[in-house]
Amino acid sequence: MEDHIEPAIYGATDGIITTFAVVTDVAGAFLSPKIVLILGLANLLVDGSSMAAGDYLSTESRIDYERSE
Repeated sequence: MEDHIEPAIYGATDGIITTFAVVTDVAGAFLSPKIVLILGLANLLVDGSSMAAGDYLSTESRIDYERSE
């Protein structure tokens, strides 16, 4: 559990900030609420997938490096 706290905090903070930025930008363009919702959800999915892939690759690289020493 302890190994997952740092990535979870980093991911949550990054996800909140980027999703908020996308939603406020789109809302500021005076698009319909439906478009704002769609783009906000799309950002959540893509951003979450990207962070998960990055964390996985980072962890695998660290494990490989530790094994090689």
